[in-house]
Amino acid sequence: IHGLADPTCPSWARLQDLKSSDTDGVLNRVVVGNHATSCWNVGDTIFLTSPDWSLENTFSTTVLDIDVVLGEIIVESIPPVFAHVTILTAPDYAVEVATINRSIILDADDDDFQNGGGVMGGHIIIYHTPNVTQIIEGVEINNFGQQGNLGRYPIHFHMCDDVSGSIVSKNVVHHSNQRGFVIHSSHNVQLVDNVAFEIFGHCYFTEDGIETGNIFKHNLGAVIRMPANIIPNENDHSPAVFWITNPNNHWIENVASGSQKSGFWFDLRLNVRGSSAKLPGAELIRPFFMSIGTFR
Repeated sequence: IHGLADPTCPSWARLQDLKSSDTDGVLNRVVVGNHATSCWNVGDTIFLTSPDWSLENTFSTTVLDIDVVLGEIIVESIPPVFAHVTILTAPDYAVEVATINRSIILDADDDDFQNGGGVMGGHIIIYHTPNVTQIIEGVEINNFGQQGNLGRYPIHFHMCDDVSGSIVSKNVVHHSNQRGFVIHSSHNVQLVDNVAFEIFGHCYFTEDGIETGNIFKHNLGAVIRMPANIIPNENDHSPAVFWITNPNNHWIENVASGSQKSGFWFDLRLNVRGSSAKLPGAELIRPFFMSIGTFR
């Protein structure tokens, strides 16, 4: 799936500054830099991560105009509290600004009659494709995931073995009923510059502890919540933005911006778990004792 008009365009950026257009003091000029403003669009929806400890204080608004020269996005208004969490005012705590619009949209109907309704969306599964390069770029995914059902997630590499060269890049998953970007018994996938928010359960993760060589780079996750219907024997009652079951992977420049439980959770077991435990050689893999690939 190729949905990128400009592969260099960033999915999100840190908030550099907030300005007012006139003397009334209304903060409506969002400074995100020249690169983002050169490829984000009027009419897009932007999402700002929470400026404080509460998951409920994120903010979304519509782009009314763009000043590429100044690197500014003009909106109706931004709550004043965000002026205290910019690179200019608090460089260590600046919030993130993401554009959530993509040229390809996958939007599931809200037609569930199970589990009280409203939590059975669509799902994407890349299923048993060893040595096949998979590309998913520039897709907006809404209302995917099937809460309480194992293996039904918005983007899911399922027991693919080595899929070197596969890239999941610059996608947006939001309002997911269950989990986000899932790497299950698959190796050497690159997940780069994705955005996820309003997710029930773990967001970005390796599932069974057998997965190695995967790269999670410059991904943003926010507003990760505990689901009402938890998969049996799973631990999504303690949801993490990044749930890590095997350290022999790579996490670079990612941001965990709000979860009801954990940002990065190294949940390392003595043995491979789940269906991967039955694979040849799995009994020799001890995630708890393995070295971390990259974490920065």
